Amino acid sequence: PGAAAVVTSRVHLHKGNWQGAKYLSGHPTKFISAFLSDQDEWTPKRLIANEDVAFIGSYVLGMGFVLTPEDAKEMLEAEPRNAEVIFPFLNGDDLNSDPSQKASRYVINFWDWPEERAEKFKYPYAWIEQKVKPERQRLKEDGTYALRNPLPIRWWQYADKRPALYHAIGRGSYFERHPENWCADSPLENIIAISRHTKYFNPVLIPNTAIASDATVVLALEDFAHFAWLNSTVVQVWVQKLASFIGLTIRFTPSDCFDTLPKPHDIASEELKRVGNDYHLHRSRLMTSRGEGLTQIYNHFHSPNERDVEINLLREKQRAIDLAVLNAYGWNDIDLCHDFYGVPY
Repeated sequence: PGAAAVVTSRVHLHKGNWQGAKYLSGHPTKFISAFLSDQDEWTPKRLIANEDVAFIGSYVLGMGFVLTPEDAKEMLEAEPRNAEVIFPFLNGDDLNSDPSQKASRYVINFWDWPEERAEKFKYPYAWIEQKVKPERQRLKEDGTYALRNPLPIRWWQYADKRPALYHAIGRGSYFERHPENWCADSPLENIIAISRHTKYFNPVLIPNTAIASDATVVLALEDFAHFAWLNSTVVQVWVQKLASFIGLTIRFTPSDCFDTLPKPHDIASEELKRVGNDYHLHRSRLMTSRGEGLTQIYNHFHSPNERDVEINLLREKQRAIDLAVLNAYGWNDIDLCHDFYGVPY
């Protein structure tokens, strides 16, 4: 009771052979699936073709690693080589709310380095020694560390450094240890990213320059064909089906939503590249000109009362992406009937 913004779902279970009536959302049905629908459904399996592509960002564990732009500038000006350990720090809010998807803060990253190497970066090391080490080495009443090993011992390193992510996007040379048979290659120019918790599933293509926080998911893909595919309504519906939710907010999990997602046979088609590039450029210009982030833009996009010329043009480009994706799958006999519809989510 009250005005709290709470969403509840009631699921009633019965052990044995149920002979009574079944209901979904108040409507009688003959069958209820594991997805709580009236359709006979199966659970998608993870695909080998999607391995080592989608990753959750770095789990820093310690706000002492994080710098304001002013603090980062001061350290970089004091010693330019600090650029080897100070990077833009991208979070989910930057992706969804900033019109240019630029990181609002910076972060110190000593990768998997030993302490002797980290110490050579005087100012960043001193910063986290003061701000991170005491928190990491907190003691319980019995005198043992409050945090699990090796966090108190390797206090200058992240809780999860995500080496697989940075090797996949071509920045593995920062690490001292590498996967077997790894050979250094050039970093991807761009990456595809999305906030892990988001109202709308609309991935963005951004420069591969930041450290991604654990509030983001990064895909080791940089071409406009994959960008178009992931921004298609086909994939959006797939994600809505398989994601978990916090209230009505999508909680995007790569293992459920991406690793199981079958790619079109013709994923590298010139048509997909063209419509993807066109969509990206128009959406970027639209956000910049209106000073609005992704969430605000798609609030307009999904509102039937919004008839702005530029928003209508974004809708037309969405139709172009959807048709190109259908063609890439070979589904030329489907009429998507683009319009505004009321849906459960």
